Amino acid sequence: MITINDLSSVVGGVNHGPAGSRSAQYQNLCTQPGSRQQFDYMVKHMVPDSSEAPGFKHRVVKSVGDVCGWPVPK
Repeated sequence: MITINDLSSVVGGVNHGPAGSRSAQYQNLCTQPGSRQQFDYMVKHMVPDSSEAPGFKHRVVKSVGDVCGWPVPK
């Protein structure tokens, strides 16, 4: 069994906040090399949420844009 004292010696991972926190999401989605280029690709291939066509749903692109502070077209 892992105790709280065992956890104090864990190193690495995200600098601030638990996994799944906004800071972890920001670090994973927005600060990696090529993150903005990947987001721009998603915007170019965005489809409406109700669409069955291949592409990135608007809600997904908006979610990434909101976390990173990047503008998302309507």
